[in-house]
Amino acid sequence: MKKLFTPTSDGVRYSSESSDLKGEKKVRPCHEGEHTITPFSIGINLFRASALLLLFFLPLGKELHAQPISKGEFRQMFTQGNLMMLDNFYDTACGTFLALNKADPSNANVNYKIGVCYLHLPGQKAKAIPYFENAIKQTSGNYLEDDPSEKNAPEDAAYYLGQAFHYAYRFDESMEQFKKFRDIIGKWNLNLVKEIDRWTEMSKNAKELAAHPVECTITNLGDSVNCLFADYSPAITADEAFLVFTSRRQGAGGMDNKTINDDFFEDIWICTQGKYGTWSKAKSISRAINTDGNEAAIGISADGQQLYVYRDDNGDGNIYVSKLDGDFWNTPYKLDASNINSKSWEPSACISADGNTMYFVSNRPGGLGGRDIYQCHRQPNRSWSEPENLGPSINTPYDEDAPFIHPDGVTFFFSSTGHNSMGGFDVFYSTKVSNTVWTNPLNMGYPINTTDDDIYFVTSSDGRRAYYASFRPEGKGEKDIYMVSMPKPFVKSVAILVGYLKNKDGSPIPKNALVTEKSSNGEIITSKPNEASGKFILSQLPGREYEITIEANAQKIFMDKFFLPEDSSYQNLSRGFFQRTIFIGDTSHLFSINKVTDTAAKIQMVPLDGKILFSQNSSDVAAHISVEILNSQGNILASAVTDSKGKFKFENISSGQNYILKINESDTVLKSHNQFYLADKNDKIIMPSTQEGRFFLFKRVSPTTNQVSAISAKDSTPLLATMSGKLVNKDMKKISNVKMNLVDATGKILQTKTSDKLGQFTFENIPIDNNYSISIDENDPSLLNGQKLCLLNLKNQLIKIVSKNGKYFIFENLPANLEKMSVLDATDTTTPVAMKGKLLSGTNPDLNGLHNIEVTLLNQKGVVIQRTKTDASGFFRFEHLSANENYSIKLNENDLSLSAFKRILLANEKGKIVKEISIGKNATFNNLPPDLMQLVELKDSHLPSSRDSITAILHKEAMYPEDKNFDFVVYFSYNKKEIDISVGSFLSLMEKVAATINEKGSATIMIVASSSNVPTKSYTGNEELAKARADEIKDRVHASMSLKNLDSGKITYEVSTKVQGPEYKEDAIQNKKEYEKWQFVKVIVK
Repeated sequence: MKKLFTPTSDGVRYSSESSDLKGEKKVRPCHEGEHTITPFSIGINLFRASALLLLFFLPLGKELHAQPISKGEFRQMFTQGNLMMLDNFYDTACGTFLALNKADPSNANVNYKIGVCYLHLPGQKAKAIPYFENAIKQTSGNYLEDDPSEKNAPEDAAYYLGQAFHYAYRFDESMEQFKKFRDIIGKWNLNLVKEIDRWTEMSKNAKELAAHPVECTITNLGDSVNCLFADYSPAITADEAFLVFTSRRQGAGGMDNKTINDDFFEDIWICTQGKYGTWSKAKSISRAINTDGNEAAIGISADGQQLYVYRDDNGDGNIYVSKLDGDFWNTPYKLDASNINSKSWEPSACISADGNTMYFVSNRPGGLGGRDIYQCHRQPNRSWSEPENLGPSINTPYDEDAPFIHPDGVTFFFSSTGHNSMGGFDVFYSTKVSNTVWTNPLNMGYPINTTDDDIYFVTSSDGRRAYYASFRPEGKGEKDIYMVSMPKPFVKSVAILVGYLKNKDGSPIPKNALVTEKSSNGEIITSKPNEASGKFILSQLPGREYEITIEANAQKIFMDKFFLPEDSSYQNLSRGFFQRTIFIGDTSHLFSINKVTDTAAKIQMVPLDGKILFSQNSSDVAAHISVEILNSQGNILASAVTDSKGKFKFENISSGQNYILKINESDTVLKSHNQFYLADKNDKIIMPSTQEGRFFLFKRVSPTTNQVSAISAKDSTPLLATMSGKLVNKDMKKISNVKMNLVDATGKILQTKTSDKLGQFTFENIPIDNNYSISIDENDPSLLNGQKLCLLNLKNQLIKIVSKNGKYFIFENLPANLEKMSVLDATDTTTPVAMKGKLLSGTNPDLNGLHNIEVTLLNQKGVVIQRTKTDASGFFRFEHLSANENYSIKLNENDLSLSAFKRILLANEKGKIVKEISIGKNATFNNLPPDLMQLVELKDSHLPSSRDSITAILHKEAMYPEDKNFDFVVYFSYNKKEIDISVGSFLSLMEKVAATINEKGSATIMIVASSSNVPTKSYTGNEELAKARADEIKDRVHASMSLKNLDSGKITYEVSTKVQGPEYKEDAIQNKKEYEKWQFVKVIVK
């Protein structure tokens, strides 16, 4: 029997050596698990890769046309697939063996190979089951692994079938297969028996844990954080102000900076947390940190001033540190190599909130097996002590990784493939009793842990939220970052003191400023404020007295003492943090014991209950919907579900804070309502939801009652703000004397200002809880033709760039404080988009496309922009294209593999054919927009494409005109009809309506409203839903007309409502995107 291997999941950092099918050793220094091959092996593998490409061309055309494969072709493809598996190209190998499987579905060996490939592909492991089930029907003890004529599968197919069942949560079946294989091998291979028993144990663990799920809500952090590539290893500051993480998306090295496995190298990205707990769009953290190699975020200090970075040092992964210097991250430096970094592999680390203990991972000799977690303590001379293994309470013979110590200093989270893991890495937690004693780790439970890898678990200071990386079915691509909301925290809440040191005149603070915190138990912690913001963060435990001292220029500029009560009321107070600004020279007792204890004494823990209604009718209850309570920073404290009468109740809510009650928009039970009402237990209406749609703001809960009242002006500080910014062109030259309109969410113009000689402007007295837009008429004489406009805040940071939207330049979704917006980097200013397509030789898009075909991208001037090759399925992708240009795609006329075809078809990412070329000297697809989805299908090319044909479009059953032919287009998700009128396209629509009335005396608005065939649950029928969408746009137009003082009597409507699209086949989730193409409203003004 051949040597067995153990599949490992992509997206996790593997050990430094891993056995492949042949038992060869390959070094894996990357943080995530991408392997780097030794120089000798590189030569071999590159030779293999080039040979594979040549081998693949011969049978390709026949496979596409489902023609028989000759024995010679079968041998070549089989050998090719084996070589790909040896080099870990499992996705490509899988495509090759799937092609062979079509030619001979009964070949057990081919089925076995496909199953092995799927076990190595993230998110596709369960697909291995039917292939292994076919493989075990015909096995042999004398299996010849590399022989193409071998039609039997090896006996270990049962073992791998058990693993596939395990990943699919079919635990009884997995244990049955493990037992069968154990009986086959007997006791002659003790190591293998031990491995099988470990898998059996994990299936038992998983069955038990899955049967008793823990109470939590797991939420994907969304498109602002996650992408189609792997995202993992999140780290947060103690105040959750920002999140850093590692991503495999295109980064600092550009499009061509890829590994031999065609993956982008690892880079570090950063997001900042905004209002209501949302995260800004991820940015590459800094070119000082990200290089052409692998960099990964592995930890961050509690105050956010030090970032711990993994770097691959020629196969020796090590830990580096980058310090935040004002607003900029410094070039990382390597930690003391003699103590922490070694010749072995150190892939991750974290540091305690006081900065005195570092926990790190290493596979150095002398451990308990695999990767172990070690600790080092800070010495009086600031160096690190010798490493200490955390011992058998934490470490096992398997792998441990991703340590995180909570700000309380004792609760320790880590991931392990040992202990009672339910498969792969699971998250565990333990409590520190002393420097050498830890409690037995506890599994965090299902659904936090899954049968796949769950790793890098970091928690908030109050323990109610955690962030970690996991591969889950609802993910954006590969591994994603998720937030876990836990109503019953695993830790005691600690206080996070967020302070700001400022000069009253706004000048920079002294560079030598130092904050010292002394606690009554003798601990002394020093912190250096950020030079740009003056911010410092300290973690504090209840039941202690603290002395805060601030020194600068050899002088004590601030000192105060205060006591933190031990009671639960203060612990609740800490969840909102307590922020203070200290002005140099200010002698007020900002942290005086009276202020803190008086505040805490007034706080009591009370229940909070209420009722959610869809309207002001007390019987119109919002039953069985999810609601969340958030603190004033937007952090989720607890969640609940309304009962059949729309009632909810939260226990142990502090009476001393402001709160936000949020309706969970992702709730599948939620009906199509954009307005809710909060009532007390006596059905008295307290308040409607805010303009954001699903939020209620309410003031402090009274200690003597569990009811709330609406927030008032005195409860919000400040209510009003000033929006100040600067208008420049793309060359950063100021644009003066330009009229700018501040527009609210209804489209109403609130203020009009003119930019001054420096390009600056100011809008005053703006409510802070809303978003705004700024519109600028393109005909303003101060603007140049064809230019783009850039919006800067007063720090000269670029935050928005726009092109013309209809007649106007429109900056959308601006907060009152522009400095809260994320700063754009260079890649943002070009409106980057991606072009994705597929090359076919026939009209059936379900067949694999043309593999390994060189595709060249040219701009409008014929200049070559990028080159790539199609993958195993015929897909190609070009990144970072301008949305404002058209492109051409050229094929290599000298490619011999194209000679077998008379024509080639271009399909978009949905498989719809949009272009055709005949093979010849000019093998070029011309005039392509970056988004091929915008192109009309060839089969529907008879559809009118001009505005003059709108009357015909109104009555078409199938509609594929380009959306640019309309003045306003909006697509809806299932059952929705709400339209956001704050977007630029709606504002442009209303400007055209006004201009048409002024020019012609009246306007005709032609509306196409459509519903898909997915049955609606909110209306009596889909026809009513389509009509509701048409009525919605009419209502929005009328409301906007009133705000603009226009006569609605001068408007007539031509409305067409349709129920159309593909036939519904109980596949609303699987074909969601296809159905959503038919859920729209499109408008033209005449």
